[in-house]
Amino acid sequence: MLWFSVWTLLVIGTLVGAFFLGRRLYRSGKALVLELSRATEVLAQVAERAEQLAPAATEPAPVDLADLDAARARRDATRVAT
Repeated sequence: MLWFSVWTLLVIGTLVGAFFLGRRLYRSGKALVLELSRATEVLAQVAERAEQLAPAATEPAPVDLADLDAARARRDATRVAT
């Protein structure tokens, strides 16, 4: 009779522990799915913004090499700023 009681308590304890573990895994999985959907939305926004900025990245900035005084003044201003 003693072994029956011990095994019954062990089985009941295991089932209760499995219930709490399963509940935690379910909640964590649900939170993971929500975060993944949010990450997908943010990634779509980043891709859209990258498409908007791609033309600006391929066009070189205009440089006027004929006006050296203006270039030197701009260089001196950046030295002072840094």
